[in-house]
Amino acid sequence: MREPLEHLQACAIDPVVPLFRATSDAFEASLLQMHDLDWAVGANVTVMRTSPFMARLSQQIMHFRSEYLAKFAPPPSPTVPSFASLLTQRLASRVLAFFVRHAAMLRPLTQQGKLQLAKVRAAIKGGVQSQLA
Repeated sequence: MREPLEHLQACAIDPVVPLFRATSDAFEASLLQMHDLDWAVGANVTVMRTSPFMARLSQQIMHFRSEYLAKFAPPPSPTVPSFASLLTQRLASRVLAFFVRHAAMLRPLTQQGKLQLAKVRAAIKGGVQSQLA
C-alpha cells in the first residue's frame, strides 16, 4: 500500500509546485527591497520598528497561508507529513537562505544598520516559521 500512496502523492505535488514557485518568487521580490533601504543610518537615527519590505513579506505570507495553505487537507497521519507541509518547509528554507544571501551583501552597514538588520532577521525567521507552519 505504501508504494501506491507515494505515487499518488507524487502526482498530487505536480499541479501545486508552480503555485509554490510563484509564491517563492513573490517572497524573494519583497526581500530584494532590502537593497533600497539606507543601512548606513547615523547614530542619531532610531532603529525602524519594522522595515517596509518586511511588512510586505508578512502580508504576502499571511495571504498565502489563508488563501492557499488553508485549503489543503491535514496529513493522513501524524507520522506522515503531507506534501503541502513538505513544500512549505522547502519554501520557508528557501526564503531564509535568500534573506541571508542578500543581507550579507548590504553595504555600507553601520552599527544602527546592523541592529535593524538583526531585528529584521529575527522577524523573518520567526515570521516565516510560524506563519507558514
